Amino acid sequence: MKAKKLVSSLALLGLGVSLFAPSTLAAAGAADAKNVTGTGTIQYQEDTTPGGGPVDPEKPETDPDKKPTNPGDGQDNKNDGALRVDWVSNLNFETQNVTTGTGVYKATKQTITKADGTQADRGNFVQVTDKRSADKRGDGWKLSAKMTKQFTNSVNELTGATISYDNAFVNTEISDAKTAIDLQSPGSKTLKYNESVDFLAADSKTGWGTYTLEFGRPVYAGDSVVPANETDTTGNSVTLTVPAGTPLSTKDAYVAEITWTIAEIGSSSTEG
Repeated sequence: MKAKKLVSSLALLGLGVSLFAPSTLAAAGAADAKNVTGTGTIQYQEDTTPGGGPVDPEKPETDPDKKPTNPGDGQDNKNDGALRVDWVSNLNFETQNVTTGTGVYKATKQTITKADGTQADRGNFVQVTDKRSADKRGDGWKLSAKMTKQFTNSVNELTGATISYDNAFVNTEISDAKTAIDLQSPGSKTLKYNESVDFLAADSKTGWGTYTLEFGRPVYAGDSVVPANETDTTGNSVTLTVPAGTPLSTKDAYVAEITWTIAEIGSSSTEG
């Protein structure tokens, strides 16, 4: 008798499974019929093309329609590269009188033509861009300068001449503190012939994007990103000093070369 009851119980249990399982599966199927998950895919490739010219160092917008139509007198780097020096201003110390004493001369300011056609004074500036992919950014980068050719004309050179950079101001359109380098002055720097001097540095978590390093600024009211500037220093922030007693020639202009270099620090990828 006990055996019959056990069989009956098992039969009822099996019947219960057969009765309830289809409804559960049907509910799950109905839910699945109302939902489907698709995917979105994007892949990037390295962009090594030139950046399309310099920005305004006081408002460094990279939108081509907002860049200056005339950025002043300088060198525009047309070479390919994801980590690059885009632009450097040429320094003009004008025509000066011969002197037997120490010569101290200020580089003239730059006059740019903005996108709206108006002109504005700017300090001499350097522009750099880091658009390397995240897996190739290494430990960051540093920007340095070297006087690779002393001031020389067809007669002689200005031995011992130096160039000093003051009132430095770093700017970028990137306001995110996680990607923007410190927007503070890197301090006064002096270039001697054939000696490299570091001006800026960024670690692996900073320095992404386009940055300008401007020496001297116009009077500016300031905004949420760029601090105010109350004194126009555009025309007195880059100084050439020629030692006393240096023979000076009037035959033709003296020309020096200042090479700006942005170098990667370390690497997190292996090129093969």
